[in-house]
Amino acid sequence: MINQKSYLVFDLSSECSFGEGLGIYTSYELAIKAMQDRINDYSDVDTDIYLHCFSINLDDPICQYRPIANYSQGEWDISQQS
Repeated sequence: MINQKSYLVFDLSSECSFGEGLGIYTSYELAIKAMQDRINDYSDVDTDIYLHCFSINLDDPICQYRPIANYSQGEWDISQQS
């Protein structure tokens, strides 16, 4: 597999007992949109929302994934964007 930069979005909200991968996206914009869509999905649910976006290369081990955007309880942290 080609070492292509991608973005993994993961949901650790209280609705997901063990976490849930939302997908791997080819652009940062698509990954953020997926996070925003998930936030909207939870609009009628009383839950703690924790979403994470990682910059990944598909051939790299998980330990090399870098967090670049996080959403937690109404607050965005995109200070690590690349």
